Amino acid sequence: MSKSIDSMLAVAVSLLGTHETNGDNVNIVTQWFGENGQPWCDMTVTYEAYHSGNQAAVCFNAYHDYAVEHAQTFKDHGQWHAGATGIQRGDIVFFDWEGSNNISAIDHVGIVEFVDATGVNCIEGNIDNVCKRTVRHEDFIAGYGRPNYAADPNPTPPPPVPAPTPVIPKVSLAHVLSASNTGTYPTETTLVQNALAKLGFINFTDRGTYGPLTTAGYAAYQRSLGYTGSDADGHPGATSLTKLGTKTGLFTETA
Repeated sequence: MSKSIDSMLAVAVSLLGTHETNGDNVNIVTQWFGENGQPWCDMTVTYEAYHSGNQAAVCFNAYHDYAVEHAQTFKDHGQWHAGATGIQRGDIVFFDWEGSNNISAIDHVGIVEFVDATGVNCIEGNIDNVCKRTVRHEDFIAGYGRPNYAADPNPTPPPPVPAPTPVIPKVSLAHVLSASNTGTYPTETTLVQNALAKLGFINFTDRGTYGPLTTAGYAAYQRSLGYTGSDADGHPGATSLTKLGTKTGLFTETA
């Protein structure tokens, strides 16, 4: 298998569900390492490194079964980062359940699968006697080592960033009615004018004042809806205003 973050994580995923038989610290990881009966969180990281060709990057060609010593090795090579700032996929993450950033106080280790809004998503061996996924936060992260992985020739693309949900402004019928009579509320007046212009009922660049041209344009829009007489006087009603916003997608109407 090629040396890369992807290959390292592929082995980590393959270990998910690996467990002890009777809480005795014996499984395929400890058997491969040759230390049955011992805590196996860092043995798991070492297993992942050697089985993915990343032993130089992750383990510095050593066999690690003690997280404190492993973290210190990263520090000795200038690849140690205290805390969780900047942590990313493929980093080897070390934990202190007392919440310090002291290497000497480290209790546990795993690998970062990805980081998102929920926290630092990890794969860890020897958690509740099993290898499983966890979500961690900075309060227990003592720090992390950043291995010098080889570039993957076919890297896993990052997940797509969802498009932001558009924010549709709301206009108040009472405000637009007031604007049609007094010329106030220029922001909401402009939204109505933009909607009328989008439908071709007005054609001018002076925005924000509900004057005669806007009144005439709104009356023409009302007539297009089938209104006549005083119902097409250019002063918005709830029904016509709601339809204008819906049809153009420029605003929604609220009382």
